[in-house]
Amino acid sequence: MRGPFAFAAAAVCGTAFAVQAGDVAYETRLVGGKHWHAVIVNLSSEDVKVSGVINPSTDRLRSIRTMIRESQPAAAMTGTFFDTRTGIPVGAVVVDGTRLASGSHGSCLVIDYFNEAQILDPKPGRSFDMDAYRFVLRGGVRVLNSGSASVYPRGQKFRDPRVWSSAPRSGVGLTEHSKLVMLVTRSSATLSETASAFKAFGAKNAMVLDGGGSTALYYRGELKISPQRHLSNLLVVYEEPGAAWKTYPPIAAPRIAGSP
Repeated sequence: MRGPFAFAAAAVCGTAFAVQAGDVAYETRLVGGKHWHAVIVNLSSEDVKVSGVINPSTDRLRSIRTMIRESQPAAAMTGTFFDTRTGIPVGAVVVDGTRLASGSHGSCLVIDYFNEAQILDPKPGRSFDMDAYRFVLRGGVRVLNSGSASVYPRGQKFRDPRVWSSAPRSGVGLTEHSKLVMLVTRSSATLSETASAFKAFGAKNAMVLDGGGSTALYYRGELKISPQRHLSNLLVVYEEPGAAWKTYPPIAAPRIAGSP
């Protein structure tokens, strides 16, 4: 029986490739000379749910293989930035209305209880009322605002120069038609190049998440891009009848002895 993974590198040929599979589709495009991988999620469907997986405090950094094997999503990608020593996310994470991590830095993806999504820009260093949202993932760098490039990491109080250098990228965007775009490249790209790639996939608003050695993308049994380190949290998509109204375990189960 085939397991949740077929660990294979995705060979990308030509300028575009798409796999239409229900409400969670996979697509690649060549933008600015770089190959970009995207998972497109139809938020208008009640059969999909965008959520998060965050490791337990007893084992904060784990392999993406373990995290996906236990959570069983249709798709997953790198989540928010985290302290590589402690595994603690730098931004707030709320799953099914429960706050699992605190943090008042960066832009955030929010999804309410009606599956409506937005990307917000709370004031740096300040929290905001999250009670209206089922899911919150904070700590991102805004790169696209209402269809225009909007790259200002210093204005969002990001100080690490690696944030605006050229590096492998991952991020999340929203289109005008209730689609969520999970975008990843293993190529080194600037924030401005990432904004252009989001526009090529139809996004009007977008933010960059953790990248570099954390960059990862999983889709229906294949790890399209593997991270170079263990991770703290993931942005995941579940797909099954009525998924939008179901609750999934937000925290991975305790580590199984002998698992990777």
